[in-house]
Amino acid sequence: MTLSFRLTITSLVMVILVTLALMLIGLQYRILTIAVHTSAGDSMASVSERVATRIDARLANTVKLVNFLSAIPSIADQRRPGVDNQAIELFRMILEQAEGYESVYVGYADGYWLQLLRVSELTPEQRQMFQTPDGAVYILNQVFPGAPGQLPLFRRFLDADMQMISEITIPHFGYDARTRPWYLDAKAHHTAAISRPYRSYASGESLITVSAELDGVMLGVVGIDIQTVEFSHFVSEQAEVENTVSVAYMADGTLLAHPQYSSLLAKKLSASDSAALPTIADLDDGLVKDALADSREKAREAGGVHDDKGSYWLYRIGPLHIPDFPGAHIVLIAEETDFAGDIRRLQWRGFLVACAIGAIFLPVSWFAASRISRQLLAITDEANRLQTMQTPPDRPIGSLIKEIRNLGEAVHLAQKAIWSFSRFVPSELVRRLLKDEMSTEIGGVRQGLSVVFTDVENFTTIAESTDPNLLMSQTSRYFSALTDAFLAEGGTIDKFIGDAVMVFWNAPEPQDDHVKSACRAVLAAREASETINRQFEAEGLPRFRTRFGVNTGVAVVGNLGSSERMNYTALGNTVNLAARLESLNKEYDTDILVSEAVRDQAGDTFTFRKVDRTIAKGMTHATTVYELVGEQK
Repeated sequence: MTLSFRLTITSLVMVILVTLALMLIGLQYRILTIAVHTSAGDSMASVSERVATRIDARLANTVKLVNFLSAIPSIADQRRPGVDNQAIELFRMILEQAEGYESVYVGYADGYWLQLLRVSELTPEQRQMFQTPDGAVYILNQVFPGAPGQLPLFRRFLDADMQMISEITIPHFGYDARTRPWYLDAKAHHTAAISRPYRSYASGESLITVSAELDGVMLGVVGIDIQTVEFSHFVSEQAEVENTVSVAYMADGTLLAHPQYSSLLAKKLSASDSAALPTIADLDDGLVKDALADSREKAREAGGVHDDKGSYWLYRIGPLHIPDFPGAHIVLIAEETDFAGDIRRLQWRGFLVACAIGAIFLPVSWFAASRISRQLLAITDEANRLQTMQTPPDRPIGSLIKEIRNLGEAVHLAQKAIWSFSRFVPSELVRRLLKDEMSTEIGGVRQGLSVVFTDVENFTTIAESTDPNLLMSQTSRYFSALTDAFLAEGGTIDKFIGDAVMVFWNAPEPQDDHVKSACRAVLAAREASETINRQFEAEGLPRFRTRFGVNTGVAVVGNLGSSERMNYTALGNTVNLAARLESLNKEYDTDILVSEAVRDQAGDTFTFRKVDRTIAKGMTHATTVYELVGEQK
């Protein structure tokens, strides 16, 4: 049995193409998968760096603040500052202006200790335990050393103006600041010291203390308590995809940040009376534990795990580069689909394009197919640009094969035609036509619209005294400025009528708050008109004073015309009234007139001035006319 040359070549090309296609599809899948993982890794690394930077900045700023306090004379040079001392006012200002600080305090070498604590950080149970009266904003704790071994506590409850509401005394409180780690660390290092996270005796929250030795006459240490729940907010805020799970922890496993840190802390407290903080072992999230286990087992920082529903989650475990927290790490986990959605769609489209191109290549030889494929791929890329209405290239794709050359020229011509078409017809209409989302039949539908008409005052007089070419150029510049303002607010440019423009909103695409969009657009257009007029005056050209009419209501919108030529436009009383409102500007010497319907639907977002109640030309019912003054800030 013999085969014809055409069948032989076709069969050979089919085998080559199918093999090549499978290889390319497999390679593409592998490359895109790598791209997804690389993108996720880069994103997670960026999050890790930003979290570390924010935590480090928070600690650094607190260190500066503590060093500042350590040198204040009212703290460093005065023995036992009391409630009438400037130090208390400084403490209050710090707590009032800096979120995340629980308390500020100072301890002296003789055992005297002074603390200002914010009541808002306490739970109702803790307020009851401290016997906190209503109206208390701050708690001022003072420990005065008495007889040997006796350290009584004097607790005062202060209002927002630092006036005392009540006070209590605990004779045998026994708190000795000189024995506390924050005091000892600062004395030992002679520089600002940052503690490990620990549980607050007052609020029960996880705290970090920044303390520094006094730089003055007195010997002692000043400190500020930072609630680490703030770090959890830092982690959550930096996530670049919605479903990211972020956990930061210390070298010993103690949690530093977690989306549900407060609930974990409460659960830990209810399960034990100890002062221990939540650790990695206390997590209920199986994904985090699976990621840590996978990382340890495979000795890698990045990878993926499946959840109980079969979804694949990417993880990254890396160090948090915070100088004061050596050994701190962060775990970031995000679902693969959050990163791969667009890439997977691109992969599917690429597969369809490959199949189409393979079908085209079958009738040609393997050598010609290799050459033609490059040309067809280029033409396909140009064809795909049709939907985006991008500026076409200078010349079409060329080829020695007539059919391929003709195809390139046809696509190039189609690109130029679509691009040019989009300059005469609203771009949104062109997109919908290309996607077959819009009918080309004559007819319309009744729909709520917001309509704007503009006109240039005394344009006829200006046109009679101006060179036509110069007038055409000036008018085009003017229209460009107005068009940009209208398009920025989602308007559909219906037509240019001499020196006038008709624009409407809520068609062909439905728009929420289209009335407000129209109002913003005319205000922006008026500003754009003033800007371009200043340029005209500088060039010695006449000003174009623009008048606007705005109305909203039900109109008929759709295709109007004949089978040979039609226009997508809007008709009806709503449109007519917008045009009449524009004309009424002449009578009232105004720039922007709107109907009562516009004023009612725009609400309190804009400022309006009632002008008159009148029957517009061609209308049968009176309407209240308002001037749009501006948008309220």
